[in-house]
Amino acid sequence: MGIKDFWPLVRNASVSIKVADLALDRGFLKNHYQSRALIIGVDARRVKYQVCLARLDILLWALPGLHTSDTTLTQLNQLLAQFLKASVAVVFVFDGQERASIKRKRQVLFNEPAHYRLAKELMGHYGFYVHTAKGDADAELVGLNQAGAIDAVYTKDSDLFPFGAQCILRVIDPPKKLDNGTRKKSKDRSDLLVDMYRSETVGKKMQVSRFGLILIALLLPNDFTDGVEGIGGQTTLGLAKCGFGDHLVNAYTHYSSDPKQLSPMLSQLNKDMVLELKLNQRGYLSFRSPDRAQKMKVSKFPSLADIPALEAFLTPITNLATLSELPRWTPRIPNIDQIASFCIQHFCWSEEHALKKFHAELWEGIIFQMLSSRFGAYNAKTTELLVPRLQPYFHRDKEGDFVPVLSTKFKTKDPLQKLGKKTLGGKISLTCCTESFVQLTGFSVPVQQSQLSRRVKIPVEIVAVATRCTDKIKGLNGLLGD
Repeated sequence: MGIKDFWPLVRNASVSIKVADLALDRGFLKNHYQSRALIIGVDARRVKYQVCLARLDILLWALPGLHTSDTTLTQLNQLLAQFLKASVAVVFVFDGQERASIKRKRQVLFNEPAHYRLAKELMGHYGFYVHTAKGDADAELVGLNQAGAIDAVYTKDSDLFPFGAQCILRVIDPPKKLDNGTRKKSKDRSDLLVDMYRSETVGKKMQVSRFGLILIALLLPNDFTDGVEGIGGQTTLGLAKCGFGDHLVNAYTHYSSDPKQLSPMLSQLNKDMVLELKLNQRGYLSFRSPDRAQKMKVSKFPSLADIPALEAFLTPITNLATLSELPRWTPRIPNIDQIASFCIQHFCWSEEHALKKFHAELWEGIIFQMLSSRFGAYNAKTTELLVPRLQPYFHRDKEGDFVPVLSTKFKTKDPLQKLGKKTLGGKISLTCCTESFVQLTGFSVPVQQSQLSRRVKIPVEIVAVATRCTDKIKGLNGLLGD
């Protein structure tokens, strides 16, 4: 999916970073007095996720009805648990009914598979959001990113660049160097590692505008066209640097309403690119290529037949024009009871197995979310942290309405004294009580003593804020943003 051979063109414009580190800096600290989170949009249908050391395709190729312990939903469950270990609010965006009906010469299926409903249900149980696009999910994500509703797009799809995305997080395997200098996959399951691309950096490194990126997308095989045969990535980049992408969009902007005037403009653009390929007058190509010039001439690109693909990148269908106000997505505490019930019902887990899985993979993320929450209340005497289980309604008992809370206690001796010895960028190892978590599962199986607490490593900045001790960390108060 996306644009063939595009990623190598932007390789030098990225920065490798852990999602948790990015979210701490640009979410928890920068948005300290607002959401305290980085808002990440995910293309739920097309992206490949990195889960348990492998890139796993969720949703698109899964067979309906298969939900045993090796299948797509359990892989999604692991990804959701990983997202909990970062200061993020995640929005999964699904394709809408007005998406393109043909992609790469294949008919797009519009009937939503039954397991999509289960995937959306599980996402909601984890406190994450589901959003349905009007057309293609990737175009919707870019629109939300441009409007500021989300901070970044988490994807494997390269066509978000010509759509105009501001910040793209491309999933990569975490590398690990061996003694001989070679790399192997890391065994650390807790980190989501990405290559981060920002639009301004991509433009400067590649020396092209967004319209140049659109030209590259149209010349290479993409979701909407086959591109121009025999024209590779480096050649398209050279043509984009010459400004032909800007010429194409300018011609379309001025004459799109009059095809009779637009057609000769496009023909002239084809002749100009043919001449450039033949002579390399501007010097942006690696060499002169009469052969490629001939292929460009034969292709007749661009022509009126290419306009629908140009429009798909330039003016994609989104919900934004119909929204009275932008969506506001904020972090939510996961519903432990609903996650537990879902896993028992759909993964065929026993209660005993579920408890072991939750202790290993879920509790750490929930503790992280509690410490990150702006609604937390910490009692220094009892070392107890309370966070509301935010819901759209009050609970009621014999004494009246109430808001249920999630509770944990630090079992670590003198956690605040430990905090005073740390500096910015470090982590604190804490042992936290998980007894209330276990109770919320509703399981009736015996619980081992070791399952009633969980040791976690939390960034110093988050612990200091949660315990109201920011003054103990030199320089922290100055980093707390809006």
